[in-house]
Amino acid sequence: MKVQVVSGTTTSTLATYSNVGTSSTYSQKTFDLSAYKGKTITLKFLMSEDATLQTSFVVDDTAVTTQAGFTGLAPTRVLDTRVGIGAPTAKLGAGRTLTVTVPGLPAGATAVALNVTVTDPTAASYLTVYPGGQPVPAASNLNYVPGKTIPNLVLVPLGAGNTVSFYNAAGTVNVIAALVGYYS
Repeated sequence: MKVQVVSGTTTSTLATYSNVGTSSTYSQKTFDLSAYKGKTITLKFLMSEDATLQTSFVVDDTAVTTQAGFTGLAPTRVLDTRVGIGAPTAKLGAGRTLTVTVPGLPAGATAVALNVTVTDPTAASYLTVYPGGQPVPAASNLNYVPGKTIPNLVLVPLGAGNTVSFYNAAGTVNVIAALVGYYS
């Protein structure tokens, strides 16, 4: 029996087993599929029999287990309203929401870690960061007063299409966000 993994147009054999000279007991096998993280794969179990020896394999309780976790990245600026990265060059206004698509994430990403900074606020206010397409939650991620620059690390689930929204309660403020990692 061959155990194979198919990823795109590539087929790789994970293991080959034979029942020649073995006892008729069950055994458990484990394979590391971490090389295929973020990809869609197909597992194949191919069995063949020759004319002189009856072959019998039972494939039972097949499971694929994933280990979700955090992947850290070198900081990458995904939003800067001062210079037009990820959004037009303009401060975020009072009671306004800005939604950004986070680029460069692998399939299966569920949340991101962002270093979010507000700068040049014109009023005491707060910024809330939340999944794109969702209602604004009742909690803030950054609180600030006029003229101060305030950073904070924010962990936020992704909205549809890898989107994250930023809501400013009062005054105007520039918003900067750097992607420093993701969860999958």
